[in-house]
Amino acid sequence: MYKNMLRVGINGFGRIGRAIFRSNLKNKYFDVVAINEINQNKDNIVYQLNYDTLYGQLDRKYSCIDNYIFNGNSKVRLFNEKKNDFVDWDSENVDIIIDSSGILDNVLRSYTAIKNKKVKKIIVTHSPDEVDFTLVLGANHEKLDAQRHLLISSSICDATAIGPVLKIVK
Repeated sequence: MYKNMLRVGINGFGRIGRAIFRSNLKNKYFDVVAINEINQNKDNIVYQLNYDTLYGQLDRKYSCIDNYIFNGNSKVRLFNEKKNDFVDWDSENVDIIIDSSGILDNVLRSYTAIKNKKVKKIIVTHSPDEVDFTLVLGANHEKLDAQRHLLISSSICDATAIGPVLKIVK
């Protein structure tokens, strides 16, 4: 765990959730303190994290005991709830959830977690209509209002890639 960093929970630990987790291992943008994954096979979750066909093997392998994955440096709580608002995010003092599940129902349920003050903000990795703001870095990031926008989409990969280019050529 890192001192004085945002405490993040990842909902959905498939390809995107694991990529976010691995990127954060290298860059230490925030402290991942909880993961919610509907896959009940904890050994499989850890195996997929440790050995990735695209990103390779982790130097420090994770293992799982009870409801935690750890590698000696970090310990992360593992939940297995189908609905993200059923997760006890506040038990891990999560500030922000990154929802990489791709499930629209989780986006709709996200407002419940915010309303019940379980978390401050939720960022989704796809771009449904039901969000407060769809962020495309380099194109509209200056319009983000951190006080007003609580459910934020990171857009889709195509928009994220082409958005800054289109802003320049418009």
